[in-house]
Amino acid sequence: MLILFETPSGFAIFTFCGLLISRPNALEEVWLNFTDRWKAESAVLLEEFRTFKDKSKAINKSTGVSKRLTDMIMNCRFPEQKIAVGKLEYKRIIEERLVSISSWFIYIFEQL
Repeated sequence: MLILFETPSGFAIFTFCGLLISRPNALEEVWLNFTDRWKAESAVLLEEFRTFKDKSKAINKSTGVSKRLTDMIMNCRFPEQKIAVGKLEYKRIIEERLVSISSWFIYIFEQL
């Protein structure tokens, strides 16, 4: 599973074991994978990080997903791979605007 993670200066895409967040009590248990360095390195892998001067131009309801952010997502994806995003708004924008990945299952952290 991919995770699109928003940071103060841009966006990162991580690969994360999707089985870890599909379990009951996943939100509480996922943090156990970060109790030490070895567990963290086996649970998550940084695929790509890009800074954006204005993140509101990278993804928003009126303009969709910028070419730069689209390229970043598409460079990291595999067919049928799931992606998790942290905001319902981002889920809707990605599903609406990136038609080629609209069949992906997109999870939202807040719902876990």
